Amino acid sequence: MATYSKVLCDERIVSEPKFDFISMMADSGATWDMSLGKLIGNLGFLLVGGQDTNRNCMSSGLLVPHENPDE
Repeated sequence: MATYSKVLCDERIVSEPKFDFISMMADSGATWDMSLGKLIGNLGFLLVGGQDTNRNCMSSGLLVPHENPDE
């Protein structure tokens, strides 16, 4: 993941800004001077956090109605 993220970050840093998280982080005033290691680490947190949140929301969204059919 780190190797692929580095390739994407390197591409986004030198290209025109696009509407995606990597471009936004690479071009943001708050993160433009962030080291590549920290940028890749933050992307990892976004990927893992997004996957974890979606998985838990989907499973809860199925479990709660099943356990509470009258609701």
